[in-house]
Amino acid sequence: MTLGASPWWSADPRGLAALRIVLCCVVLVAAPVAGAPEAAADALPPSAALPASLRALYAAGLVDPTLAGWAAGIVRVAAFAALIGVWPRRALVVVAVGLLYVLGLGQLGGAPMHTHHLVWFAGALALSRCGDVWALTAPKVTPAAGSAYGVPTHACAALLACVYFFPGVHKVIAGDGWLHAGALQHLAWWKWAQSWDHEPPAMFLDHPWLLVAAGAAVLTFELAAPMVVVAPRARWVFALLMVGFHLGAAWVVDIRFSTLWPLAVVLLPFYVWPRAGAGPSPPARALESVLLGTLVLAVGFAGASGSRSGWPFACYPTFAEPVPEEMPALQVVVVAAGVARVLPREAWMDPEPADWARTWRLAGVGGPFDRAAVDAWWERARARPDVAAALVGAEEVRFERVFVHTDPALRGAPPARAVPLYQRAP
Repeated sequence: MTLGASPWWSADPRGLAALRIVLCCVVLVAAPVAGAPEAAADALPPSAALPASLRALYAAGLVDPTLAGWAAGIVRVAAFAALIGVWPRRALVVVAVGLLYVLGLGQLGGAPMHTHHLVWFAGALALSRCGDVWALTAPKVTPAAGSAYGVPTHACAALLACVYFFPGVHKVIAGDGWLHAGALQHLAWWKWAQSWDHEPPAMFLDHPWLLVAAGAAVLTFELAAPMVVVAPRARWVFALLMVGFHLGAAWVVDIRFSTLWPLAVVLLPFYVWPRAGAGPSPPARALESVLLGTLVLAVGFAGASGSRSGWPFACYPTFAEPVPEEMPALQVVVVAAGVARVLPREAWMDPEPADWARTWRLAGVGGPFDRAAVDAWWERARARPDVAAALVGAEEVRFERVFVHTDPALRGAPPARAVPLYQRAP
């Protein structure tokens, strides 16, 4: 059974081919894929807060650095095969299944790392004729635009719409905080405090009203995301806005999402570029169309629910909840010759979301404090050169939950307060 071609469902095959190439390049260079062994080594003990799909990794004994390294290697080999177009659909099945495991390991560090979209788009491409153009195994006669390319192209556009639209909806449900300078200022302060090597743009420090303008622009952009579904001919406009949105987020609050915005390539107007020698276009297959629709519905349901901890379906960060001026953090104190000295945070962690999520969990933020988890983490952290040097002659190590000032004017000031958690031999 097939679906006939129509102007609405018709699309140029080059859009899917371009998405295939870009997605595979992203997978090949993505830090979450290359860092799978480290993610397995840094995984915290299983928690009841984890979805069943992630708890199953522990139960099956799959949280293993060696296995993770092999799986990441297989994923990258398959991604390279799909990139050059050697049986790309089969290769993308391997990529999608492998990413379920490899990127799932990255969710075990204390908070969700939103790389879900790589699984979604690999699966969508595996269900599409993405290898009919710009592939070594492509047909000799290039097919014309048709429903075989339109259905998956529309599905991919809908997936992108879900990524942005539902966070915008949850911002609106939470209230009008994104239209008030105070709430936005505190959120910006949090992100600046987390990225201690990121210099806050002076214009936003000096003119809070610019934050209100930026917040309104973000909200408008997110709520306008469904335009990529209802107005296919205007998708290129959203693609430009999407890239601009992420460049602005990287500049202002150091949120990069570099594995997401390149996928905007599927929204570009390939239909306006001339082609030569186009052959007949195959119709869309009903089964593949149903599976693509099911994928979109699953992503949409997760977005509407607002759940951000699911795997492989979740709502992307909403930043809808107000944040206080003080941010919880883990502090490590080294005692040597009876003198207590705070170990600089730069010595034992990186200014990355995954590291912040892990240290919050270790400090008992959002869950119970677990000494065994701290001990397992410390055994790895103490091997870092700066930490090892600081531990020479140490008698004791103390762990504290502190509340640091996020106001840039107070950067480097002592914490507002500290709660002792645990002390042990170095």
